[in-house]
Amino acid sequence: MSRTFSEGFPDNLPERAALFASAILVFLTGITVYILGRDWATTLFLAPVSAWQPELHVSFGVLGANLPSLCHAYTFTLLIILALWPARHSRLTGAHSWLFVASALECLQAEAISDPVAVVIGSFAGNRVADGMLAYMMNGHFDIADLVATALGVLAAFVATSILERKT
Repeated sequence: MSRTFSEGFPDNLPERAALFASAILVFLTGITVYILGRDWATTLFLAPVSAWQPELHVSFGVLGANLPSLCHAYTFTLLIILALWPARHSRLTGAHSWLFVASALECLQAEAISDPVAVVIGSFAGNRVADGMLAYMMNGHFDIADLVATALGVLAAFVATSILERKT
């Protein structure tokens, strides 16, 4: 019979710390691609400061297109799971939560969705969050490969925590 998260808590602290460290390292990898290789106006958290973007751009080639989606899906899924730990369904809740959020943000870049949503958000123009959302939706582009990368990142975090669960 398999053991649950709560049966291994807090005995698995070193393993959880290693997962947390991997989440931070992977997150920094994704951030690096955003900061050095992307137009800040198309990046949700950088859009408000896009006027300050330096001229330097680094090409990450084929990896630069979808690597941040995978990195952030892995990171945020793992952090949600670790925050909910030792709750019985923390792995499923974490995986589904981030998959929903990331998919919704990606779909907001699809023209059929972004145009009507922009009308509503536009009524909050002047608000930094609303302006950042508008810039993200209007300057970004919907990419099915980002959805696939997100699903792979969520799956990787789910598998990593499943391995930990078996070890405890």
